[in-house]
Amino acid sequence: MIRSRTATLLAGLAVTATALSGGAAGVLAQSPAASGGAAVVGVPATPTGYTELDQALDGTQPFKGKKVTMQVQWITKEGDDFNEAMAAFQAATGIQLGIAEVPSGQHETLVNVSLNGGAAADIIQLAQPSVVRQYGEKGLIKPIDSLLDASKLKADLPTDAYTSEDHVWGIPWKIGLKSVVWYPIKAFEAKGYKVPETWDDLVKLSDQIVADGSNPWCVGIEAGPATGWIITDWVEDVMIRTVGQEKYNEWVAGTLKFDSPEVKHAFDLVGQMLFTPDYVYGGSTAILAINQ
Repeated sequence: MIRSRTATLLAGLAVTATALSGGAAGVLAQSPAASGGAAVVGVPATPTGYTELDQALDGTQPFKGKKVTMQVQWITKEGDDFNEAMAAFQAATGIQLGIAEVPSGQHETLVNVSLNGGAAADIIQLAQPSVVRQYGEKGLIKPIDSLLDASKLKADLPTDAYTSEDHVWGIPWKIGLKSVVWYPIKAFEAKGYKVPETWDDLVKLSDQIVADGSNPWCVGIEAGPATGWIITDWVEDVMIRTVGQEKYNEWVAGTLKFDSPEVKHAFDLVGQMLFTPDYVYGGSTAILAINQ
């Protein structure tokens, strides 16, 4: 289901015809309001150094009533939180943002169709930097550096992943930490288990938990049309830890192929945790059945 509603834009991009930003500008923070009053979540302190954003926040609302469309894959609670985060900026600037919330899977398809058909939202949120760059290199989106100062963007934000052909194609909105392994502290203490510090230690601990009659891993990746994204994140995490940033960037760029030894090794390591007998609660068939 696609849900549409009106909210606010987070940056001076509201006054431009940006086709894609890779997510709204990364300025959401608890900062002093433009008027110099108390801190307001979602309203950056001025001057920001970005001309249009400073104009929008100068207190006179010069862009009041401006409407910009945006398509995101944040739905339900995430979508609610995103809209709530924008409320203060809407009040401060009068800028309105029409948001289409599209579930992952459908979202990427609609982005591709709308961009190629010339009917895309003004701003599109995407989770894959390589896809953002590909759209830019095909001329389907406008480079962010044609709208905002490139040197300041690069100084303020980690834009390397969204940069190619001397252009910045997107602005990172958020970074998700995907490498955390949660474990029951009291149960570990009761068994005398120690938190592993290496992959080999992790394997040894998993074997020990199996020997003690339990399952070391609980894995659920069912997510409707987006099923599987969790495992892709695990593979990416293992990939960067085993081959380093340079090789990882080659993989993202497509010069290091999926059938390369490096990528196969990362998949094998993740597969070791998923498919070793008794490692996963419910067995490997439960992985696809358990909702994320």
